Amino acid sequence: MIEDAVRFVLTSDAAVAALIDQRVYPLTMPQSGKLPAIVFQRISTVGSYTLEGPATPTAARVQLNLMSTSFTQVRQLAAAARKALDGYSGRFADYIVNFIEVVNFLDDFESDTGICRVVMDVRVHSNEGA
Repeated sequence: MIEDAVRFVLTSDAAVAALIDQRVYPLTMPQSGKLPAIVFQRISTVGSYTLEGPATPTAARVQLNLMSTSFTQVRQLAAAARKALDGYSGRFADYIVNFIEVVNFLDDFESDTGICRVVMDVRVHSNEGA
């Protein structure tokens, strides 16, 4: 899955790992999970087509929820994640990641939990589905 490539890029980056170690989770954070952390999910996939049928590259949009109890810390995490992901290209398992681009991010605050969030959307162009 291309989401594994996104997780790999994040956990392999020294600046991101210094803030969250390996706390990058698919879909939900474990009940016992510590903050800061990142939760990710794929929110869309758009394939490429020619007159002969499906083609590559595929563009998958992955949403990251970066969370911390500190606004300053979550913004530091967002800056580190953006630097690690934006423009990344390389090979991961059976996939060729042509490039990753950060397409959107916004700040959020959950008043009932006191959690500060940055919601970041990235588009991953790859040979997934080839």
